Amino acid sequence: LAEPFMEVDASARPQKEEIKINEVKRLKVPESPSFFGGLFGSSLGLFLVFLIYAANLWAAYEISIVKARLAAQVMGVAAVLPIIGPVIFLIMPMKLPPQPSAEEEALAAEVATAQKLQMPIEIAEASWKQAEAEEKKKQEPQVFARGKFTFNKRFVETKFADFAGSASGAMAQKFHMELKTSKEQFAVTRIAQVGQTEIILDTPNGQATVLLADIQEVKLTPKAV
Repeated sequence: LAEPFMEVDASARPQKEEIKINEVKRLKVPESPSFFGGLFGSSLGLFLVFLIYAANLWAAYEISIVKARLAAQVMGVAAVLPIIGPVIFLIMPMKLPPQPSAEEEALAAEVATAQKLQMPIEIAEASWKQAEAEEKKKQEPQVFARGKFTFNKRFVETKFADFAGSASGAMAQKFHMELKTSKEQFAVTRIAQVGQTEIILDTPNGQATVLLADIQEVKLTPKAV
């Protein structure tokens, strides 16, 4: 019972295995380089240098706009002298355009006044020419051909309303109507009646009934004044 509490002599204890420490290959610590050497000696440093150079050119472009100078001039100096070049142009005064003299300002005012006086004449002349062109266009023959227009009751009643009834409309007073079908041609005095599928026409030779589907062309010829 007392054996667990008895201290064992050191000579009776089992010997521990000796721990062997193997040599480890350690990384070589790089020498401390200079600032610029560190920038150009690694890919990250080169990327940062490229960003700084691009920002330098962009700043030169913005300075050329603010200072009213040629962008090629400012950016060219910035390309040769990064950072220093843009700073030089930034502290330089803005390049203002030459101010016109009093004589030039008076001449410009006279020209502007002359242009204002001439504008109403040009507008009146343009309006007169436009009205003349529209009147000339109205006096030309008007042709309504199948394919470009659909001949139905609504089209005839809308487009040729002046020829219906007593044919006393403005268009009937200025134009002769000629209606052409696939078989014959009619000189129309007035449109007596319009149906869903046919129209009744008054012609110099009496009344004629024409199917809307047979109409090929309607021509309005100006009357001789």
